[in-house]
Amino acid sequence: MAQQLLDKGLFSSREEINEAGIGDNILTRGIGLDADVEVDVGDERLHAGDLYLMCSDGLCGKVPDADIQDILLRHVSRERIADELVEAALAAGGRDNISLIVAHPEL
Repeated sequence: MAQQLLDKGLFSSREEINEAGIGDNILTRGIGLDADVEVDVGDERLHAGDLYLMCSDGLCGKVPDADIQDILLRHVSRERIADELVEAALAAGGRDNISLIVAHPEL
């Protein structure tokens, strides 16, 4: 739900959503409950130097966006980025579902 609120422009940050008392574990869609699953599909033009982060709320629900951005920009190695992001989530109290993928496609 938090991401949908951000996408609609109703809040400007996850921190603002948390301050409003909206929980960060409210799901609006799940996979595996029905025979048919709605899949999100999109396309983006890749550019040299692009870096992608896909993560669960075990990371983005615990670590502020600015801290995630700092870690992404500070390191070159995808492995080091992933390690530091997990370390930051654990340090922030994360204990479950800290899942992430860091991708840096070659063009």
